[in-house]
Amino acid sequence: MLSDAVLRTLLSGHDVVDAADRAFRLAVEPGRVRAGQTHYATFADDAFAFVHSAVADGATGVVFKTGTQVPGNRDTGLPTVHATVSVHDAGTGETRALLNGNTITTLRTSAGLVSATRALAGDTSTVGVLGSGVQATEFLLLASEVLDVERFVIWSPRLDEGGPGHLDPRLADLPVEIADSPRALCESSRVIATCTLSRDPVVPGEWVHAGTTIVTMGSYEPDRREIDVACSGRADVTAVDLPERALGGTGPVMEAVRAGVLAEQDVVALGDVLSGARAGRTDEAQVVVFHSNGLGIQDATLASCAYDLACARKVGSIVDL
Repeated sequence: MLSDAVLRTLLSGHDVVDAADRAFRLAVEPGRVRAGQTHYATFADDAFAFVHSAVADGATGVVFKTGTQVPGNRDTGLPTVHATVSVHDAGTGETRALLNGNTITTLRTSAGLVSATRALAGDTSTVGVLGSGVQATEFLLLASEVLDVERFVIWSPRLDEGGPGHLDPRLADLPVEIADSPRALCESSRVIATCTLSRDPVVPGEWVHAGTTIVTMGSYEPDRREIDVACSGRADVTAVDLPERALGGTGPVMEAVRAGVLAEQDVVALGDVLSGARAGRTDEAQVVVFHSNGLGIQDATLASCAYDLACARKVGSIVDL
């Protein structure tokens, strides 16, 4: 069994982001990945349960992520999401490990944005982050370890009201500044990461300069759009984790296609960029956008990596099920 504390000691930032790279590459290899998922409402108010599973032939175990999301937990101080990840032997099906699913989800989600930034950005000297929650914090920590960043700029309504005291203490040693406004953040950043749950755009096209890379985390449903259609129209490259998922479930992509500013065939899989099959950024002046929708194979690659490292280093709690 691998707890949050063990996972964070075990996995370096490079381990986590390299696992994301592998997941994106595997996702575009024909027949390499098998996956499934299901969601259903529970009897708690506005709550649901989920099961996601994936396996990559010859690359991961069979991995399940199961959990619940209970919005009412906010009123009691509990996390809204509780999840567990299990890793099963790909050959025998035997259960090999149980992992903290919240940790795996948080790390792999932020790692997807860092992976995309590493693959698509030209200049990463100034990275702006809209949002100051758990995912924004994890993105900052991973980016500081993996990318060549001189300065982070961050803004959120909570920071605007309460100041730096609301920042996660783990960011204390990083070169993090609080922006005066979202516009100031966007206009001063070479990379813009949107780590929000906003249903309305937080990055309009008029705020974006040539050469900017925008990576979004919260535009994973048809009614969530962290960038507006003008921003989508300015993009020279639009990359996603999987085009078929994005065209049916990523708000800014769907809106841009409907508006005629983006052709379906021009939506690029990040895995194809990483493998060299499709071009990413080809010019420093291009505006490049990446939207993360989230893939089960990202959980599978990171969980399998953690399990392999735990076995090699003999860490974690051994439990006889």
